[in-house]
Amino acid sequence: MLKDSRMAPSQTTTMEFEDGDKGSMISLVKKIQMVAQLVSNSPNKKIDWKFPQIVVLGSQSSGKSSVLESIVGLEFLPRGADMVTRCPLVLNLRNVPGSQRFFEFVDTNTQKTTRFENPVDVTREIERQTQMIATGFKTVSNQKIILNYTAPDVVNLQLVDLPGIIMNTVHNQPENVKQEIRDLVMEFISEENTLILAIQAANEEIANSVALDLAKTVDPERKRTIGVLTKMDLIPPGRETLNNVLNTLRNKEVYIDRGFFAVINRNQKEIEDKVPISEVRDRERKRLLEIFGDELDKTLTLRCGIASLSHNLFKEFAKTIEQQLPEIKNQGKNSILKLDRELKFLGYSAKEMEDMSDSVRVGKLVMEKITEYNKRIRFSLGGNSIHVMNNKTDTGKQFLDLVKTKIDDACDLALTINEKELLDQMEHSLANMDAAYDSIIFNELIFKKYIFELTGKFIDPILIVIDEMTSFLEVEIEQHSNEILSAFPVLRGKVSFLVNRKIDEMKNSCRNDNERHLAVHRNLVNLRHPDFLDFKKLVDGQSSSDDNPFRQLAADTPSDPNSEESTTDLENYKPDEEPQSLKKILSKFNLFKKMQSNRIPGIASISIPTEKKHMVLYVTQFVLSYMNIIDKIVRDYVLKSVHYHLINLLVEYHDSPALIFEIIENRKLDEHFDVLTLVEPDQENKRRIENLLSEKENIENILQVLETEHFNS
Repeated sequence: MLKDSRMAPSQTTTMEFEDGDKGSMISLVKKIQMVAQLVSNSPNKKIDWKFPQIVVLGSQSSGKSSVLESIVGLEFLPRGADMVTRCPLVLNLRNVPGSQRFFEFVDTNTQKTTRFENPVDVTREIERQTQMIATGFKTVSNQKIILNYTAPDVVNLQLVDLPGIIMNTVHNQPENVKQEIRDLVMEFISEENTLILAIQAANEEIANSVALDLAKTVDPERKRTIGVLTKMDLIPPGRETLNNVLNTLRNKEVYIDRGFFAVINRNQKEIEDKVPISEVRDRERKRLLEIFGDELDKTLTLRCGIASLSHNLFKEFAKTIEQQLPEIKNQGKNSILKLDRELKFLGYSAKEMEDMSDSVRVGKLVMEKITEYNKRIRFSLGGNSIHVMNNKTDTGKQFLDLVKTKIDDACDLALTINEKELLDQMEHSLANMDAAYDSIIFNELIFKKYIFELTGKFIDPILIVIDEMTSFLEVEIEQHSNEILSAFPVLRGKVSFLVNRKIDEMKNSCRNDNERHLAVHRNLVNLRHPDFLDFKKLVDGQSSSDDNPFRQLAADTPSDPNSEESTTDLENYKPDEEPQSLKKILSKFNLFKKMQSNRIPGIASISIPTEKKHMVLYVTQFVLSYMNIIDKIVRDYVLKSVHYHLINLLVEYHDSPALIFEIIENRKLDEHFDVLTLVEPDQENKRRIENLLSEKENIENILQVLETEHFNS
C-alpha cells in the first residue's frame, strides 16, 4: 500500500497549481466575475452575454447538493423529502484573502444586495425566494436566484444548481413536472461555453446515468462534461464493483474528455447529526484511501476528494474563459456598434449635444437638419435614394406601383355592371320616352343620360384612391422625419405639421382636379371621338375589322351565322344577372353584324334597328363602348394627376427654401419664439438615449476589464 502522505488531510481548498500559472488563471476568473457583476448591475440588459459557467446536473438522489456544500465548506442549501430546488441557483464563489465569510443575495430587478453571515438564514432566504418564484406547489421556473459567497478559502467559481432530474412523479406531483425540469436543464446546458458537472452516485450503474445521458444530447463528443462519482462509501463490497468504479475513474467505462472525480460527502446520518462539513472533508481522503488501497496511484490521487475536484473545476473554468474571451470581447464590440447605430437612429450625436445654449449654433444646426431632411425626401420621392439607403425600395417607386394598382382596382369597381339590370333600365328608359320623341332623336338623349350616370361612378372610388395615397405618403414621410430628426422631437413635430399641411393642400388640389376632369366628361359627350366613330362604323357594317381599332372585339364575334353563339339570333340572347366588368359585357354583345336588314332609308349616318328588343341592345352597346373610352382616359389622367400633385409638387416643396423659411425666418413674426426650443428633447426620447448611453458605458467598462492584462480587483 502507498504511503498515507499522498492523501494527507486538507484543511482548506486552497490549491497548488502544477503549471505555476495560478496568478493568470485567478485573474481570468476574476475578470469574468467582475464582468458578470457589471452586467447584473446594468438596468437595461439589452445584450444577452454568453459567459462561461458550470452547471451542476444530477438526479434528486445523486448527492448534487452535498457536492456544492462541500465545495463551499458550509451547509446552506435547503433539504427535504420533496423537491426543494425548483429554480436555478447561481452561486458565485469569490476568494478574498483575509476577508470574512458572508453571503449576498442579488435582487435581479433592483440589483440591490442583501447580506447574510449565518448559513441558516441563507437557507431560509433561498426557501423564501423559491416560494415566491416557483408559485404553486411542486412547480419549476427558469427565474434565477443569484447568491454570492465571499471567503478567504474558496475557489473563484460560478456554479449553477438546477432542480434534480426525476424519473417518476410522487406525492401528487404534476405529470408534466418531469418534462419541465428537463426543459429547464436543457436551457442551461445547451450553451457551448457551459461546463456540465454531471453528478452520479457510485453505488449505481454508470451506464444508467441520467445526468450523463442528458449531457450527451448537447455535448455528443463529451468535450465539456465533467463527471463526479458521489457516495463512494456506499459502493457494495466486492472486487467487481470496485473494478467498475476504477474503470470509470480511469475513463475506460464511459469516456469523457475532462474525466471523472470521486468524492465522499456527508451521509444521511451525518447530516441528521449536524456533523460539520469540514470534519467530513478532513476524513474524506483517508476513507478514499481505505476504499482503493493499492489501486490508488498518482493519477487516481489527483481525481479523488473535494479539494481535487475544486482544484480541477477552477482550472477547467479558467481554461474555458481563456478560450471564450476573444468571442466575449467581440460580442461587446459588436454590441457597441449596435448601440451606436440605435443612437444614430434616434438622432443622437455627441458633437451636436456639446452646447445647446448658443442660439446661433442651434439655428445653424436646425438649418443643417432640415436641409438633410429635404435632401432625403427629394431623393426618396424622386427615385434617387441610392445615396440615402439601399436596403429599401424608394418611396417614389413604391408610391407609383401602389397607385397604379389602386387606380385599376377603383376603375374596375366603378365599371362593374349588372348586365341584366342595365338592359332592364334601358328598356324602361326607351319605353318612357317613346311617346314624346322621335326614335331618331331620343336614342342620343338616353345615350347622354347613361354616360352622365356611369361616368359619375368614377368619382367616389377615385377620391378614395387619392385619400389612401395621401395617407401612404404621410406615413413614409414621417418615417424619414423620425430617422433624421428623432433627437429633436419639437423640431420634428414642427416639420411634420408643416409638411402634412402641405400634403393636405396638395390632396385637396388633386381631388378638385379629378372632380373637374370627370365633370368635363359628364358635361359633354363627344360623339365625334375617333374611337367612338370607329366603333359605330364597325357595328353598322361600314368598316372592316382589319383596319378598325375595335378589331379585337370583332374577332370575338362568331363567324358562323348558324352557330349557337351567334348573336344574329337575338331572340335567344340572355344577359347575365351577376355583376361583371365592362370589357366582358361589351365583348359578349358581339353585335358587329347587321342586327336587322330593315334600316331607315335615306339616312346614311344613322342605322337603327326597328324592333324594340334589338333597340335596347343597340343603344346599350354604344353606351358601353363610349364608357370604355372614358375608362381609358380616366385611368391615364388620374395616374398623372395624383403623381403630379402628391409627388412632383412635394418634391418641388422640399427643393425650395420654403420649409426652412417657415421654421427659421418666420420666428421674427413671433416675439415669443425661441430657436432653442426646437432642439429640446422630450422625456421619452431623452430616457431612451440616456439608457442607451448608460448601456454603452457599461459595455465599455466591461471591455476595459477584459482588456486589462493583470486583473486583481
